[in-house]
Amino acid sequence: MAPVCSCMKTALRHLCNRMQSSRLQARGRRQNLLLYLPLIAAILLLIVLLNQLFSRIEELSFELHPDPELQQSELKKIAEKFSISKLDQSHRIISLPVTKKIHFMYEGYKLDVRFAPLLKSWRKVYPEYKMYFWTDDEIDLLISRRYPAWQDMYIFNLSNYMERSDTARAFVLHAMGGWYADLDTGCLSRADGYAARHALILPLEPYLHALNNFRMRRLVSNAIMYSAPGHPFWMFYLQRLRESLVGKEPRTRTTQAADTTGPVLLTHCTHIFQQANKDRGCPGSWCPHLPPPVKFLPHYDDSVEETRQTFWRMCTSLRLRKQFDSRQFEDECRRFEAHEYLNAPLDPTESHTYHEFYHLNEKSDAGRQKVDARKLGLDFVLGNSLVAEIEKL
Repeated sequence: MAPVCSCMKTALRHLCNRMQSSRLQARGRRQNLLLYLPLIAAILLLIVLLNQLFSRIEELSFELHPDPELQQSELKKIAEKFSISKLDQSHRIISLPVTKKIHFMYEGYKLDVRFAPLLKSWRKVYPEYKMYFWTDDEIDLLISRRYPAWQDMYIFNLSNYMERSDTARAFVLHAMGGWYADLDTGCLSRADGYAARHALILPLEPYLHALNNFRMRRLVSNAIMYSAPGHPFWMFYLQRLRESLVGKEPRTRTTQAADTTGPVLLTHCTHIFQQANKDRGCPGSWCPHLPPPVKFLPHYDDSVEETRQTFWRMCTSLRLRKQFDSRQFEDECRRFEAHEYLNAPLDPTESHTYHEFYHLNEKSDAGRQKVDARKLGLDFVLGNSLVAEIEKL
């Protein structure tokens, strides 16, 4: 009986030991599982986020606004009325005469102090050019003296100061020629070579601007432009503007000017003018020339923080890249990607000018430190001197 009891005790002890070991192993597995749970959860969350991200990228697609297309009969009328065929002799011209003038405009002479170094950059690069400073008074005088047939449209059909500013640029460049520059643009290097080859230079905005902000393949900027005096494109632009305003309700927001009088209308006019003068001077010296953004407008508007993320999504969208199908778009994406979708440092060997996008208006401009344009020592043609030149036109 004793041996049996001894065997039973031994068996029970082994059983207890095995059960204890199993409990310890189970506890260890539970502890290990608890240790790995956060890592497993993080991996699962990352997979979900990546799936959502790539899903968004693949689905990103825009319906682009098409360029306006006119009937051949309409294009023929435009070409006859606003022809450049007699002006363009590109097969015989080695270079065009460069109009050595630069125009700036504002409602008055008191400017935001941030404009001062930008204005000085133009004088530094073009020391021998005549720099004009137009206020509302001189613009009104120019239109009344030189363009009286357009005075009613300018006064009564344009809704705000932005629309009048856009339109005034056309009158100034048609009357005098030269460069027009917004006050928040700066100059890096001379562009005489461009002006010697092209009588009308309308630089393009960054392609990502055109696509993101306006759903367009390309967008002509009116922040920096060059024109030979008397170029017929400006009368065509003004005619299209007047026609587009017929029956249109007044615009309550200045931002609408981009469509009504600014870059969108300018882009459409450029496309139509090029089509109308195809084989009559386009392409050629007097045809509107649209330099790529990097030449005159290398920076995009980074005043909004979300822009950088938006451009990253656009450039990494396989569907959008296929839809846009543009070497220029690809090049621009690579250029911004190299700087993590921030604006690259300015390079005078690559870019002639740049745009700062200050977005000043009547509200944001109030209360800022001011500087008088007449006291900047830049030898502006303004006031009575400008009036005298207007009267000679």
